[in-house]
Amino acid sequence: FPVEISLGPLETPEGVIVTATIVDITRRKQAEEEVRRLNQDLEQRVAERTADLQTANIVLMEAEEKITRLNAGLEKRVLQRTRELEAARDDAHSLYRRLEDQAGERIQQQAALIDRANDAILLRDMEDRVIFWNKGAERLYGWTPEEAANRNAIELLSCDALVAAEANKRLAETG
Repeated sequence: FPVEISLGPLETPEGVIVTATIVDITRRKQAEEEVRRLNQDLEQRVAERTADLQTANIVLMEAEEKITRLNAGLEKRVLQRTRELEAARDDAHSLYRRLEDQAGERIQQQAALIDRANDAILLRDMEDRVIFWNKGAERLYGWTPEEAANRNAIELLSCDALVAAEANKRLAETG
């Protein structure tokens, strides 16, 4: 078993005596060995955990780089698609304006033709408001197009309300 020996001089009247103290240090050696073993185990665990963290950090950095690349690609695609959609919207808006202009011109041409007719021609909406009144209607009924506009056609023409209601019903059913 391990021991610790301490020698110490002791002066006496007879001369110097050497005293020896012997201590059993088995428990201390065991405790020191346990501390050394625990330190070694702890250092091993710290090294393993550090390696795990370094690996995880590399994986995270690679993932971040991949996400950054994907985001850049996605932003580029979104920007490209936005530009395409804006161009399509502008084209559609331009086409709509051209068609609207053409339709307006055609309506004016048709209105001019209808206005030349000798017959009274009027258009009304589903609430019986006059939306068009030609010169023939003006000659026949005496109201100018401006005076007839947005007035109730049944009242303006002094029509039978029941007959007009039946006509509206049939128009709604058959188109």
